[in-house]
Amino acid sequence: MALFLLWRIFGPAIAVWRNRRDREEDAVWTPNRAQAVALLEDADRLAAQGRFGEAAHLLLQRSVHQINDARPDWLIPASTAREISVLPMLPESGRRAFATIAERVERSLFALRDLDAQDWSAARAAYADFARLELRA
Repeated sequence: MALFLLWRIFGPAIAVWRNRRDREEDAVWTPNRAQAVALLEDADRLAAQGRFGEAAHLLLQRSVHQINDARPDWLIPASTAREISVLPMLPESGRRAFATIAERVERSLFALRDLDAQDWSAARAAYADFARLELRA
């Protein structure tokens, strides 16, 4: 009986201690490098045509899919970019990237204001920082 009580008291703490390494790895998740490079290439093609809003929107959509594919327990189908931008599981660079990209996409879609090259550069740089990619001019 005493062993059972000890296990009930300390069992959860032991499980948390054993799983701390997994949580630490989850906390520093970033997008797959190959996917991130491909995404930036696709978005850059749109931006080169002057379609900056579409390019930023593509970054946002595919980023959500990348997170959902890698960590489906982090998102629900109704998750918004604003909610994602404050997810504690994302590294700070990920939260900043989502906030930057989402702000521009919202402005483009809901304020009906076209994005310009400066908006695109900010969104692109935020995503690259999150994905830990070095940008080429």
